[in-house]
Amino acid sequence: MSGTEKPQQANKAKSAKSVKQTGAWLCVHALEQLPVRHTFGIPGVQNTEIYDELNKSKKIEPILVIHEGGGAFMADAISRTSGDVGTLVVVPSAG
Repeated sequence: MSGTEKPQQANKAKSAKSVKQTGAWLCVHALEQLPVRHTFGIPGVQNTEIYDELNKSKKIEPILVIHEGGGAFMADAISRTSGDVGTLVVVPSAG
């Protein structure tokens, strides 16, 4: 091992520790780049991390609904009546 490899490895380890990017973070970050101001949906065990990241977002407001069908209508209404993208966050189960 040469002396130049150790600093490079240390820099990689340092940068990996300083930024924690998860799939949920990436999902919310991508939505923030689009004209999305609201998401509609029901949190569940499969999407809890997404809702954790949505709660941290200053650009997107998560709106909880009782039924996915109602959330779909709300997301559709946002798309039709504004310049925003209607977004529905659901869990992969019957409902």
